[in-house]
Amino acid sequence: MQLLAVAVLVVVWQVVGATIASESLPTPYGVADELRSRVLTAEAWEHVMTTSWRVAVATVVATTIGVLLGIAMGVNKPAQSFLFPPTVVALGIPGPVYIIMAILILGLGEISTMLALVVSVVPFVTNLVYEGVQARDRRLDQMARVYRYGRASYLRHVLIAQTVPTLFSALRTGFGLSWKLVVLMEALSSSTGIGAQMVFYFRLLDPAVVVAYLAIFMVIMILVDRLVFATAERFLLRWRDS
Repeated sequence: MQLLAVAVLVVVWQVVGATIASESLPTPYGVADELRSRVLTAEAWEHVMTTSWRVAVATVVATTIGVLLGIAMGVNKPAQSFLFPPTVVALGIPGPVYIIMAILILGLGEISTMLALVVSVVPFVTNLVYEGVQARDRRLDQMARVYRYGRASYLRHVLIAQTVPTLFSALRTGFGLSWKLVVLMEALSSSTGIGAQMVFYFRLLDPAVVVAYLAIFMVIMILVDRLVFATAERFLLRWRDS
């Protein structure tokens, strides 16, 4: 059904684009032609790999920090009292504000780029993990105390076992937000990456290349989700099917 939905979308897109016959709305055929001739080149793939590396680093760092903070808030009252108010405030700050402030304070560069990405994503991951930990079955906490589980055993066999779906939701959220924000950041402050290329071709009024880069962006996201996240989630939750 998913492939059918994509096929229907492409057909509708082709029909509408061919009917309007406007340069501002490229058809799938025109996008595919740009992919073959200009986007799928060694130089273009350097930009794709640069963006992918930034997203990977930001996702890993932001998710790690967010998971640790979310678990701390969920199981420790003082940590919750201390961290919850700034987390709520940070959730309401738009991503571009972090990018602009990082550039103003640190200047243009890779450090400001990665710092803005991580700081933008951490509050969302933290909040998701915190809510998941808060929703855990408290009776299992009592069981762990009765059987005198150590802290490591409690975290592994009780807390994390219950929150695996939440952790993967947080991971997907961090990954998706990192992609969105890295493209925006590259468009604002970088000369490399997918975002910079999209802005470059936007200024040249070449929407077909912009959409071609967007298509690569979407394909990478889908492949990572299906091949990495979904596979790991099925493996860690395989006990549910037994």
